[in-house]
Parts: sequence; C-alpha cells; structure tokens
Amino acid sequence: MHYWKRQFKNDDSDAPFRAAIRAIWEADKHYGVRSVYLKLRQQPAFKAVNHKKVQRLVHEMGLKGVGYHKQSRQFDLSKGPEGKRVTNKLHRRFKTNQSFFIFL
Repeated sequence: MHYWKRQFKNDDSDAPFRAAIRAIWEADKHYGVRSVYLKLRQQPAFKAVNHKKVQRLVHEMGLKGVGYHKQSRQFDLSKGPEGKRVTNKLHRRFKTNQSFFIFL
C-alpha cells in the first residue's frame, strides 16, 4: 500500500476544531475567519489554536461571513449637507452632446 493512502484510514484529528468552528459560525453567520478565530480562542479547550489552522479549516468547510458590506452606495461630494445637489451658480456645462468632448 502506498504511504499516502494510509492517512485515509486515520480519524480526522481536526474533528473537534471543525465542530467548534461550525458551532461558532452557526451562532452568527456574519463571522469571518478572524472573528471565528477570536471566539475559538476564548474557549479553554482551544486556547492554543493557530490562526493559520483556523483559516485552513474554515476555507475547507466553505464557511463565509455574509452581509455587512462596507459601502452600499457611492458618495457624492457635490451634494450639500441637506442631501440636495448644489445649484450651478457659475452656469457651467457639465453635459454635452458630442462624444469624447473635453471640458476645460
């Protein structure tokens, strides 16, 4: 038998880690790798777990944090404090009917 086939007979040594990671992620599905790692470190049984191992297991299990995007809409500086667009007091043209026209 080939040496690498022997590892399939062995039990998964990461099974307790996988179960704990799955339980943490199921409690709050917004958690990513870092949050799962920090919550796992708070448990006394997994005090010395490495962040690289947690990242590998999370990616192998296909867990991803959902939601909480940084910015959902584009910021527009031309809007005033009330949220209305500032009036064009200088009467500048910002639109043109010519393509590739440069405003100077």
